Amino acid sequence: TGATEIWYDGVDQDCNHGSDFDQDVDGFDSNGGDCNDTDATIYPGANDPAYDGIDQNCDLQPEFDVDNDGYDSFAYGGLDCDDNDAARNPGATEIWYDGVDQDCDGGSDNDQDGDGEDVTSAGGGDCDDTDSAVYSTASEVWYDGIDQNCDGNDDDQDGDGFIVSVDCDDTDADAYPGNVESWYDGIDGNCLGDSDFDFDGDGFDAALGGGSDCDDLEGTVNPSATEIWYDGTDQNCDGASDYDQDGDGLDASSYGGSDCDDSSVAVAPGQPEVWYDGVDQNCDGNDDDQDGDGSAFGADCDDVDPTRYPGNSDAWYDGVDSDCAGNNDYDADGDGEAVAAGGGRDCDDEDAGIYPAASEVWYNDVDENCDGNDDDQDGDGVALGDDCDDTDADLAEDCDSSVDSEDSTVDSPVDSTGTDDSGTGDSNDSGGKDPGCDGCSTGSGSSGLVLGGLVAAGLLRRRRKG
Repeated sequence: TGATEIWYDGVDQDCNHGSDFDQDVDGFDSNGGDCNDTDATIYPGANDPAYDGIDQNCDLQPEFDVDNDGYDSFAYGGLDCDDNDAARNPGATEIWYDGVDQDCDGGSDNDQDGDGEDVTSAGGGDCDDTDSAVYSTASEVWYDGIDQNCDGNDDDQDGDGFIVSVDCDDTDADAYPGNVESWYDGIDGNCLGDSDFDFDGDGFDAALGGGSDCDDLEGTVNPSATEIWYDGTDQNCDGASDYDQDGDGLDASSYGGSDCDDSSVAVAPGQPEVWYDGVDQNCDGNDDDQDGDGSAFGADCDDVDPTRYPGNSDAWYDGVDSDCAGNNDYDADGDGEAVAAGGGRDCDDEDAGIYPAASEVWYNDVDENCDGNDDDQDGDGVALGDDCDDTDADLAEDCDSSVDSEDSTVDSPVDSTGTDDSGTGDSNDSGGKDPGCDGCSTGSGSSGLVLGGLVAAGLLRRRRKG
């Protein structure tokens, strides 16, 4: 006594002398039909309230099937629409038109074919309640002998009063024999068989109907018509300008355009010009003035350079004969000698009298022959103001200050009376003027001394040059 019972092992551990298989002590063993041995209210024969979800009497019947037709009540999640009538359940056979839903499908008892519409005898619109494809809102399959939509018509689809055998379009109530034609609505309203988009009857539909006739009111205007140029009408409907006969995209100049020759696609503004061929390809009015400088080929010395033409201002020394004069661009004074930049030696290109071959005019402050010299005529290196004889390169002394070449004594001053100077050695002069000092007076000396003086003067000059 007091031991913990271990149920269902066949041993009475707690010595209460009760069944080891009746844990809830309801008098029914688990082996004897008790379907729940932990609840004393559940055992065979117990009171079983309906729809509580508990099988109290352990009869193993559906708890929600009062009429025991094998289907739980619809109210408790089952399919039985009437759990008090075993004749009504999903497995029952439906008896049509009796007002009872035997098979619990929820459908109308007056809709045997299940098309959603009651039979006409019950106030519905279904003219054949045995065919689910036939009811008042069904799609009609025309001309099959069946009135699917129950409207009493199977051969006049558009309902225009003309059956399909005589109606040219039994899908359009606006198309039937004898009707008045309404153009461009896409309907052959009078059933004559002509195009509704060809009002002028030229065989071409209007553009608004997807055709190519650009004027459907005029039978002479259509894609096959011959074009009459420059009349303002597009007879052949190609959409091109009536003033562009050659089709180059430009109207003729005589009709306000820019094409100077509307018979040739090779002649139009923008075309490459073929120069000097007598044809103005680009219509600029010019065929012999390629550079456009206003001077035609033949008169223009360079017809590809617009900066060179007769009458243009010439910029000297740029190497370009801008005025087409044909002269040397480096000889501005036209003396025949170019400046150094042009390979010449002209030292003054603004004076035609100054150039290397010109005759020198001495002592005028102008270097006519461009040799860099204007005051040393004899070229002895002594200018006129210092040279006592600028025509003799051997006489380069100043009579007032230079050494006398004959006696190496300074003559001071020059004797203009013809008598000897008082300088040392003058007594040796041979008479007349000293050879080395043009214009000086001489004294009386021997001729031998004169010769010696000349030799000495020559040696002195050679030393100065060397």
